[in-house]
Amino acid sequence: PAHVRMLHRLLVAEVEEATDVSDEEARTWYGAHVKLKINFQDEDTATPRGWLRDTGEPFGFRRNGFTYGWKCDVSSAAINRGAINRNRSVYTALENTLVVSDKYSHCPGQEWRIDLRPGVYHVEVTVQDPMYTSSASGFMLQGESLGFPDVPVRPGQTIRRALLVDVIDFLSLSCDRESACTSISRITIQYTGNDGVRSRLRPLLECAQQPAWCP
Repeated sequence: PAHVRMLHRLLVAEVEEATDVSDEEARTWYGAHVKLKINFQDEDTATPRGWLRDTGEPFGFRRNGFTYGWKCDVSSAAINRGAINRNRSVYTALENTLVVSDKYSHCPGQEWRIDLRPGVYHVEVTVQDPMYTSSASGFMLQGESLGFPDVPVRPGQTIRRALLVDVIDFLSLSCDRESACTSISRITIQYTGNDGVRSRLRPLLECAQQPAWCP
């Protein structure tokens, strides 16, 4: 419902970090991961612990068991190269890495998507570029604005927004330069089930892709 989505947007705008249960607690309660976390980065950087990685490649199956990727290739090998590590010494690898979605405006309607089981998901998007100003107001999640401010995101500034969204077959995130959206750093996805919103302290993500975590 719209009022529930608005409430979550306001909460996330004020509180950047939600407290997570431990992996062991999540497994005990649900037989599931705490959350699915994807870092957008170049291929050469080691993937931060606890994260999956997206390196700007076109949509397709990944060896981690999930299927996701971009409409247009923005990997390190592409002409429209977007997968980057800024390598600024005062930032961590997680903070230094990002994917510029459409650097040279070669891909109108650029979007990132991931196949998910049907249900309701709490999705949080993080924008952070240690070196350059970013635009984020054009971010659309499942066709709905994420509510990023119209003002530019300053170099080094971290800004997050989140929504509760319904998923039938895949989750879609739209971001192209012509729509005032330049880059993405991280995304977290929490499955909340089909029967109402769970507490954010007890998120749920089905463990089908990771058999070692299933009861």
